[in-house]
Amino acid sequence: MMSLIDLMNTRYACKKYDPSKKVSDQDIAYLMESIRLAPTSFGLQAFKVLVIGNDALKKQLRPVSWNQSIIEDASHLFVFCHYTGYTEETLQKYAELRASAQGKKPEDVLPYIQYIRNTISKYSAEQFNFWAAKQTYIALGNVLLAAAERGLDATPVEGFDKVEYDTLLNLRDKGLASAVVAVVGYRTKDEYNQFNKKVRKSKEDLFEFL
Repeated sequence: MMSLIDLMNTRYACKKYDPSKKVSDQDIAYLMESIRLAPTSFGLQAFKVLVIGNDALKKQLRPVSWNQSIIEDASHLFVFCHYTGYTEETLQKYAELRASAQGKKPEDVLPYIQYIRNTISKYSAEQFNFWAAKQTYIALGNVLLAAAERGLDATPVEGFDKVEYDTLLNLRDKGLASAVVAVVGYRTKDEYNQFNKKVRKSKEDLFEFL
C-alpha cells in the first residue's frame, strides 16, 4: 500500500480524459465519503456537492468552463457549492445532528450552537460567502487524494463561469453558489502531463522555522 507522500508524488492534474471509461459506483461512493469526512469550520459543512455523471449535462457545462474538454470527457464532475447564508433552521438541524452523533441531550450542545451563532452573525454577506467557499477547498483536497488512492485521475478546476454554473444548475433557488470543481476519471494513454516531472519549491524555500 502506498504511503500518503507516495500518493502525493504520484498524482497530478490530468489534462486529457478517456470518455469511454467510467468510474464505478463503488469508487464514487468512496470519493463522496472522503468529502463527507473532511474537516470544516465548526463542523458545519456549509456546502453541498453535486456529483454529475450525466453526459448531456456535462456537455452543457463545457462551453461555460472555458471549453475545457475535461469537463465533458471525465467520468464525473464534483461541483462544490457553498451556501450563501444561514438560517436558524440550519443551526437547529446541526444542533440535532451534533447531539445525536455524540450521544448528548439537545440542550447540552446549545452553548456551542450559540457560539457559532455569535460568530457567523457578525459576518457580512460577502464575508459569509468568502468563509463558506473556503470550506469547499478543504474537502477538495480530500477528494483529490482519495482519487489517487483508488487509482483514479482527478483535476481541480477553477476555470469556469460561476454565474453560468449557478444558472444551469439552478443553485440560487437552493441558496447555493458554485465554488470549485473536481473532475474524476481515467487519463488517455497519450495524456501529456503524466510525463512531466512534478515541480515544487524546495523545503528551504517553502518553509521557515520561527
